[in-house]
Amino acid sequence: MAAIRLAAAAFAGIVALSIAPAAIAGSDAADPLTAQIAERLAPRLTDGLQLKAITLACKPPPGATLKEVAPGVPRLSSPAFTVELSTPGGTLICSAQAQVERRALVAARDLGAGQEVSGNDFRPGWVDAFASPPDLVNAIDSNVTLIAPIRQGDPVSASMLRKTVMVRQGEMVSITVTNGGVSLRTHLKAEGDGAIGEYVTMENPTSGRLITAQVTGKDSAHIELSNDQQVNDDAKP
Repeated sequence: MAAIRLAAAAFAGIVALSIAPAAIAGSDAADPLTAQIAERLAPRLTDGLQLKAITLACKPPPGATLKEVAPGVPRLSSPAFTVELSTPGGTLICSAQAQVERRALVAARDLGAGQEVSGNDFRPGWVDAFASPPDLVNAIDSNVTLIAPIRQGDPVSASMLRKTVMVRQGEMVSITVTNGGVSLRTHLKAEGDGAIGEYVTMENPTSGRLITAQVTGKDSAHIELSNDQQVNDDAKP
C-alpha cells in the first residue's frame, strides 16, 4: 500500500483510482485577480492535486495588481501561502489559503470496526489533500477488515485496514500437501492465526510434529515439501 495510482475502475472485488495532472477545478475564481493567483499557483501543486478555491485574508484595494504568488515556495505543501500585490501605495503582502483536493477511495456508506469490506464498499472521491492521512490506499481487495469505523464519504487509509484472518489458532485446517508430482489432503491444527498469503505453524495431531503452511483461504492452507522431505512423515496424520 504505497504510492497512489488512482484510476476509477472496479472489477473482481477490487477498486482502483487514476489521478489526472494538477488542475484548477472549474471556474470558481470570484474575480480576475483570484483567477491570476490560481493560474500561478497551480504549477506549484504536486501532480494529481486539484486547486478547488482560494481565499484571501485581505481585501485588495482598487487598482491592485498581482506581483508574486507564494514567493520562495517551489511546491505547495500546506494550504497557507502569501501573495504580493502592487498597489498605488506600494507593495501589499496578503495571507491566503488554498483549498486543494486529491482523488481517493471514500466509503460509500457508514462502515463499522471489525467489518469485512471489499471494493464495493468504496467509491472514487475528492478529499482535502493536506488534511487527509498520507497512507491513503489505491485499491481494496475482498479479504480485508476495518479496524476503525469510517463514515460515508470519508477516505480510507492503510492504517485502518488489516487482512482478514482466515485461519485461527486451535482450529483444524484443511491442508493440501504437494511434493513434486505427489499431492494429498490432510487436516492439521493451527498454532496461530493467519490471513491469506501468511505462513502459520501447523501441528500434526497424531505425531505432535510441527510444520509451516501457507494460508490459501478460509480454514485452508498449502504445504510444498522439498524433494528430500517425506510427505507421510511430516504431514499425514
